Amino acid sequence: MSAFNYHPYTPFTKRYLNAVKKQLGLPKNAPLDYEVMRHILEDPAILSSINADIFMLEQFHAKAGHVIIPSAAISDKVSKDQFTSANPPSWQWPAKVTTVSVPHGKTFASHKVDGILVGWMKSSEISRHMNKMLRHYNIDEWYEPVEKEGHRLTIAINSPMDEDPINHPCMLRSAFTTSEIYDFMNNDIMLPTEHGADPLAAEEHEILREVSNYIVSLGVYISSHPEIVKSGQPTWLKNSIRNPKSAKYLTI
Repeated sequence: MSAFNYHPYTPFTKRYLNAVKKQLGLPKNAPLDYEVMRHILEDPAILSSINADIFMLEQFHAKAGHVIIPSAAISDKVSKDQFTSANPPSWQWPAKVTTVSVPHGKTFASHKVDGILVGWMKSSEISRHMNKMLRHYNIDEWYEPVEKEGHRLTIAINSPMDEDPINHPCMLRSAFTTSEIYDFMNNDIMLPTEHGADPLAAEEHEILREVSNYIVSLGVYISSHPEIVKSGQPTWLKNSIRNPKSAKYLTI
């Protein structure tokens, strides 16, 4: 199989911290990440925003995440084929928090994307890990335990339409309950962004819709063919991908 270059996911947390440091007049390399993040998370508006969700997922990924490298053939197939019509018995994803590296040349609504962050957790786990993140920064627990045990799929990307990524980094994010995944699969229904985030522009919505369809279709394919998921770095990965040392590769 030919080797391909891939675009890895670029962590949002680091970019956000650098932007806040700049606003506070601190040098980017100032060793104050812990203090700055604690300052950020003390703001209730941040804790109730999609940013906090992304911070938590990235923190989890840095310690116990996985990196998915789909082959160019599979990537192209899930982009074109309507796997969503297969309706597998149970939609599944191979790990709780992953990043998906995207083959070079792959676009979404004509825009390149620097990898995709994917969370697949039970609602109760999300609350628990949110509070774990707050305890790490010596902040009182804020999230109430969630009784529902259903899973939530979170899909996030660094916005390719970000007008000022250095000073105001932006993310595009979608989130689905299990039933909403099937509504999206069958009826192309994607609910508006929650948590008080700014409404998406039409082009942003189309980018996020295509990214979400890519991940949902890849999940459908994985659910129907679980044997295709292999551990280890693929032979077709041409470029070096910077990932947390603890992250494990999954090849599809």
